[in-house]
Amino acid sequence: MEEDLAKHFDCDVKRFTNLATGQASFVDSTVILEEFAFTAKTLKPEAKTLLDIGTGGGNQTLNLLNVLPQLECTAIDVSPKMLEAARERIGQVCKSVNVIEGDIRNISLQSGKYDLVTASAVLHHLRGTDEWLDVYAKIFDAMAPGGLFLISDFICYDNSDIQKVQMERYKNFLYEKLGDAEAGRILKNIAETDTPRSMEWQLDVMQKVGFANVTVLHKNMLFGAWYAVKPAL
Repeated sequence: MEEDLAKHFDCDVKRFTNLATGQASFVDSTVILEEFAFTAKTLKPEAKTLLDIGTGGGNQTLNLLNVLPQLECTAIDVSPKMLEAARERIGQVCKSVNVIEGDIRNISLQSGKYDLVTASAVLHHLRGTDEWLDVYAKIFDAMAPGGLFLISDFICYDNSDIQKVQMERYKNFLYEKLGDAEAGRILKNIAETDTPRSMEWQLDVMQKVGFANVTVLHKNMLFGAWYAVKPAL
């Protein structure tokens, strides 16, 4: 699974490395970048350490460095080419950049280290319920007390009728914005690699593993953004 994802994203670097436009296939991606920057600066202005899970080309890290330039950054991705692009781009504005090649499901993280964690368009690759619980628990453990976790992702709806309508809306969005060939390619990838869960289901899981103040920031079609806090000691 990890090798398949790495090959997939190695071929998609360009689409994930435009901070001005965000990720073209992600609905409201620039809006979510703004929401994350505003939320991080408001709730965690003193943050020193950032973990960016599924960093891609580094867009989310760069976005947060715009408002919190003091951050020491660690970026994780399964794609060597994505990490190469991220290290180069982040390194231009950040003196402390650490990159880790690997899948969040398999790598070890230091307990209590990160003041700020972000996961953008990555968790929808998780599979069964146990895997979701394990990953959320791993992230919780890696966060410093009082740390802030920002999530944006491809989601689904528990109601099958709503899910069907929202998927049709998203297909129309892709075809109108990206054209037939690129839209078809993305939809094929979704069918082959993506296993999203509803936002409501994920919010419940986060509370079960210990997160507090779980709050929705944005939701449109099959995409959403939310945050949570690890309680202070």
